[in-house]
Amino acid sequence: MRACVVSRGRVYAVEVAEPETVTIVQPELVMQVVPDVAAGVLLFADPWQIHAYGADGLKWSTDRIDIEGLTILEADARVIVVRMEDADGELEERKIDVQTGHLV
Repeated sequence: MRACVVSRGRVYAVEVAEPETVTIVQPELVMQVVPDVAAGVLLFADPWQIHAYGADGLKWSTDRIDIEGLTILEADARVIVVRMEDADGELEERKIDVQTGHLV
């Protein structure tokens, strides 16, 4: 069993039975962590992408979908709703398929 530890924007997977066994998880600058229990993933948002980790590791990462300020608003078994800036700097909400990481 592993525990997820977030410190200063870095994510670490720590083996509970062997706490000295630590793996650094990508991305390097995590701004938000959201558990999506219905989909069985932990979602990590950096300023540009979303990354989904399941029990076996990384499931997917989105393409770079934002310039800065990506925020996860909600997540369920089907979609992740994010707020991001469009090319003109206006905020918009978009949906991401939780199984594939593709914009829908």
